[in-house]
Amino acid sequence: MQTALFTGSTSFIVQNAAEATSTGIEVDGRWAISDDVLIYGSAAYVDFSFDSFPNAGCTVDQLLAFRATTSNPLATLQTCASAEINDLSGRTSENTPEISAAFGVNGEWDLTQSLRIYTNWDLIYSDDQFRQADLDPLTLEESYLKVNALVGLGSIDDTWSLDLLVKNLTDEETFSYANDTPLIDTGRQFAPNQPRTVAVRLTYRF
Repeated sequence: MQTALFTGSTSFIVQNAAEATSTGIEVDGRWAISDDVLIYGSAAYVDFSFDSFPNAGCTVDQLLAFRATTSNPLATLQTCASAEINDLSGRTSENTPEISAAFGVNGEWDLTQSLRIYTNWDLIYSDDQFRQADLDPLTLEESYLKVNALVGLGSIDDTWSLDLLVKNLTDEETFSYANDTPLIDTGRQFAPNQPRTVAVRLTYRF
């Protein structure tokens, strides 16, 4: 199995991570509980661990400690990895939540012969997961539950519609990426996801 080791400058080195074992299960389904309401959902369980990965890339703190211990202020991440400081044997990998799930409800009702109202709600759950391959504790994203919603009004013939959309209703603070900052030993960079967003959408078809 191959992984990418960040060099600390501006590139990555692809290296072998020996062996890993992954098991899990995923289920999904839909259920129309009536002519107007549809329920849908999915869930996944993943158990991933490296059987052997003694030479994983070091975290920032491990690299600084390695430099102090060896009295070598110029020691690189590759040198630290070769010394097997960050042994990830028996541990998970980045972007691998143990449990993830999604659940949604979609409904549509006729108000008159020409007007309808509709709505869609979905919940998205993710377990804890690391966002960096070296499993730096600062890049651990804790479990979260996000709620998205849509409420709309429109014509039955789909000529026009007016929607209110809310994403990340509870304003969960999450991030999709994290890594060491190139050329800065103690720097880390993150890519945050969008906070709560509210939008109004008007559609007219002609």
